[in-house]
Amino acid sequence: MLTTSETSTFDPAQQFPSIVNQIRFHYENNIDGKSNFEFPAEEYELLASDLQIEGGIPTLPPSLQLELLNTKIGDRAAERYYRRLFFPILSMQRMSTIAVATMINAIVSQLRPDQCYLNIGVWHGFTFFSGLLNNPDKLCIGVDNFSEFTSENASSRDAFYRRFLGLKTQNHFFFESGYERVFDDFLKTKIGFYLYDGAHDYDNQLKSLLIAEPFLAKDCIIMVDDTNFQAARQATLDFLDMRKTQYRLLFDLPTPRNLYPTWWNGIMILQKLW
Repeated sequence: MLTTSETSTFDPAQQFPSIVNQIRFHYENNIDGKSNFEFPAEEYELLASDLQIEGGIPTLPPSLQLELLNTKIGDRAAERYYRRLFFPILSMQRMSTIAVATMINAIVSQLRPDQCYLNIGVWHGFTFFSGLLNNPDKLCIGVDNFSEFTSENASSRDAFYRRFLGLKTQNHFFFESGYERVFDDFLKTKIGFYLYDGAHDYDNQLKSLLIAEPFLAKDCIIMVDDTNFQAARQATLDFLDMRKTQYRLLFDLPTPRNLYPTWWNGIMILQKLW
């Protein structure tokens, strides 16, 4: 947890959606094929100061060094805040990035008391934990039945529970269940932020939006990830077309490929208008 002195100059609850426009990358669409990455010397100094890690930056894995140095936020206080906030979970297995985590945390931080963050499909938990961190009073609900990635389900499930039990507060919950059951049996609060990261075939992607719709608060933010996949993208576009003026597309952030250290595999951000 960050100390009061570390958060006193930055209020994440005031940062979405403006934080997205402040995120920049030294190398955005030209990472593949490069064997050498050059960053200004002061960037190394700032990162070392922000993280305060023993041994300095060279002790970090090269891929993590690249992601941290490559991901910039225009507001230096915000950059320092998020680097320190996420550093304890960056070494875990994940299918997302610092940039996506920054967006998630900023959205969760501004949820109203009568709203929740619902994350369907947590895997090892990175995107779920990104919302929990430094948001002890926000209602956050994770859901997964660990049916995907079957060869490693036992390890991902165990790793998730270990970290979750160490991070959770009385306002953070997890249900090991199929996502349909959550809406039928458990969900009693309007959704202020919805992230579906389950199966990304067309039918499940569209169904995940339709089944959640009655529970979405006005102005709810919806994050759709893996939108480089044509099925996920098309299902989202068809949902928007079906609902016309009820939703707007805030951001459409593709990447050159999957596992890319900017926006991973592409994300789209929607907002419910009424």
